[in-house]
Amino acid sequence: MRFALFSFLIMICFCTFAQQHDDAQNQLALLYYSKAEYQRAAEIYEKLYKETHSRVHFDYLISCYRNLSELDKAETITLEQIKQFPHNYFYQISLVRLYQETNRVKEADASIKKIERKALRNEFEAVEALQSYIELNMYASANEFVMRAIKAFPQSVDISKLRAELYHKTAQYKELIVEYIRFVELDQNELEYVQNQLQFVLYDRKDETLTAFLKQRIYSILEKKSDSSVLQELLLWTMIQEKDYATAFTLAKSLDIQEKGLGERVLELGKIANSNADYETATISLMYVLTHGVSAPFYVPALKLLLNSTEKQIFSQKTILHEQLIELETKYLDALKNLGKTNQTVDVARSLAHLQAFYLDKTTDAKKILDEFLHMYNISIHEKALCEILFADILLFEDDVWLANLQYAKVAMQYKNNDIGYEAQFKQAKLAYFNAQFEYALALLDVLKASSTKLISNDALELSQLISENIVYDPEGDVLSLFSQADLRIYQKQYNKAFQLFDSITNTYPGHSIQEFILFRKAVVAKETGNIEQEIAYLQEIVAQHSHDILAHKAHFMLALYFDTVEHNIEQAREHYEAIVTKYPNSFYLQQARNRYRELVEQ
Repeated sequence: MRFALFSFLIMICFCTFAQQHDDAQNQLALLYYSKAEYQRAAEIYEKLYKETHSRVHFDYLISCYRNLSELDKAETITLEQIKQFPHNYFYQISLVRLYQETNRVKEADASIKKIERKALRNEFEAVEALQSYIELNMYASANEFVMRAIKAFPQSVDISKLRAELYHKTAQYKELIVEYIRFVELDQNELEYVQNQLQFVLYDRKDETLTAFLKQRIYSILEKKSDSSVLQELLLWTMIQEKDYATAFTLAKSLDIQEKGLGERVLELGKIANSNADYETATISLMYVLTHGVSAPFYVPALKLLLNSTEKQIFSQKTILHEQLIELETKYLDALKNLGKTNQTVDVARSLAHLQAFYLDKTTDAKKILDEFLHMYNISIHEKALCEILFADILLFEDDVWLANLQYAKVAMQYKNNDIGYEAQFKQAKLAYFNAQFEYALALLDVLKASSTKLISNDALELSQLISENIVYDPEGDVLSLFSQADLRIYQKQYNKAFQLFDSITNTYPGHSIQEFILFRKAVVAKETGNIEQEIAYLQEIVAQHSHDILAHKAHFMLALYFDTVEHNIEQAREHYEAIVTKYPNSFYLQQARNRYRELVEQ
């Protein structure tokens, strides 16, 4: 028994040592190969290959011989490998490649005929042979063989997929499109795969001629096969990629009716249209989903999204009419009445409360609806925290600073180290700033800059810079106290009082470093009140007179967005995006600006 145990342990130790030795040899060979020391690498790979006959060692050894121009050795090893694996087409085709490289045309042609005659006996072998051609980069031979393989096995999904791969590798993009359409018709379950591949080929490369070719090809097939749902799905996808949401709605609705669906596809389109600010298409899409009735599974999400889309559309206008806000409030109230006040409608209640408190001067009604939901036993912890933060926001809006601070502190304590807690802590820091408690505000902000989400940490950094930059030249905080009071009045939408305080700072402390922040706050108010021309004037003054200051990158970005999305002035937009990319490498908006700048340069 002891002898058997001893022998077993010796065997384990030997195997472990052998494995470690092999690993070391592999790493050493790879090191030589990466340094182009092919002779040294080949010596090690020869030993490893003789031990394992593995595909990895074979590939590296052949590559070493090829780089050393020792193709006779490569042929010997390949013939040996074929004996080891006589049914593996990869090694047989590797030999053909060596024949071609040494100009042995007759031997190469004879081998190809023999290989392909065998491979075309069944689909599995045809796939293996074609895969081997592609892996060995023998694209001309692969192109010839795939035609025979498709003819022999016209319904083969695997061969079709490999042909598409071959077209992709050889940049035959029109042929690729034709093959993907054929491929997805053979197997409808591969639609998502085809869409992902086309995303790269067409839309990431921004080739409009290929996009037009794809649509023309689909339309021509649909004329003969009008009932092909998979091609209609592919066509719908192309319309969405091109942001042609209105046309996409017509097709999505038609598909939903054909399949006697419940509107899920149209709901998804509504989400996409809404996120891309096509509120008109979002509205008609979501209204269609609602026609399926209250009991339909997508009624509630469609109604919520419709309310959200309506609100976004209203607030995207230059001028917001009071009547529109009243109408929106009515829609929220009707939704709560129809759907009921449940844990599923708490987000509707929050949107209603925010609208009532901050835009309709109905803070009492807003707090009442929030309080009602806060006392529901089945509300989720996450939703409850969001309601509590909004409740505190309303208290601050009413100038009840003490209670608001207690509420923020409570949420920050309850939800430490997560996004909700960070948000509450940031609002607590901002309230301290409003109260001219600048040291305390900085202490809270320092924690947030390092530990919170990127958006909150950026806001924390911006507020921290505002305080730090200006307290240096104003140790008593006189100017900053006036400015923070004005900031609070902006939050409370008391714009006249805020501007009076700003003008007081400008007149009493001319040339103070806080002037950049005053201009930016005035731009924010101008935007809020629909005075777009004045907003742009303030932002342009910042980039002209304060280009090296803290808010210049943000002003550039806001100007870029305005010229890009409102004025559609590509040249002006490009200038501001370029300024962010070249002058502000640490900007929060750098990546977004860089991406859009590249797009505009290519136009």
